[in-house]
Amino acid sequence: MNPHAATTTGSTVHRTETLATRVTSAEMQTIEAAAAGSGTTRSEWLRASALAYLQRPHQSPEVSLEPAILEEIMAVRYLVINFFSMANQGTSLRTLHGAMAVADQSKHGAAARVLSSPGVNPTP
Repeated sequence: MNPHAATTTGSTVHRTETLATRVTSAEMQTIEAAAAGSGTTRSEWLRASALAYLQRPHQSPEVSLEPAILEEIMAVRYLVINFFSMANQGTSLRTLHGAMAVADQSKHGAAARVLSSPGVNPTP
């Protein structure tokens, strides 16, 4: 193996460390196919893949579920709004938007009341 290997950008990099691992025959075939498909050697492909993986944002056990919960709540909100408008054909879009605005204005206070006093009715 040449420790003075040329990179894909053409510059020469002096690599002195070796990284080794064992894989199954099936894994080796998959790796070789991926390397061949990208037009690089197996070593170059593995190096690029490992370094690319390190650049990705990773989830940790402490990842917040808040975005996923908010997305689900928003999906339910849109379903309710659409079903309400279908069930009440006579309701104007302006009335529907007004009701949504009131809900948006009061949701923070209602949530704060529920969080500070569980079991108490949050309706103002």
